[in-house]
Amino acid sequence: MATHKGVSEDTKVLVTVLLLLFAYPAGVIVMWYWTNWPRWIKIVVGLPLILLISFIIILFIAMILGFGFKLGDWANKGKVQPYGSTIQLITPAPLDKTNKLK
Repeated sequence: MATHKGVSEDTKVLVTVLLLLFAYPAGVIVMWYWTNWPRWIKIVVGLPLILLISFIIILFIAMILGFGFKLGDWANKGKVQPYGSTIQLITPAPLDKTNKLK
């Protein structure tokens, strides 16, 4: 009679790798808590997620503190007016009674 002591290491590795491929953030969490991989492998695999979260936090703090830039100033360098900033109406040339240009 066989006794089951839980999930085998092969199953843990297979599930973790599949999660890393198809659901990366969940795969990183499972990798850290469920596998017995060396710490350096966990850091290398989790580094893109750590960098992405850090970048989002830095952008959020920059928005809150007002360190942002105006896209119009940066992209156009003051040469082109943003769409909708000025209204230019085109008026037809005046016509006489015979519908000819004056």
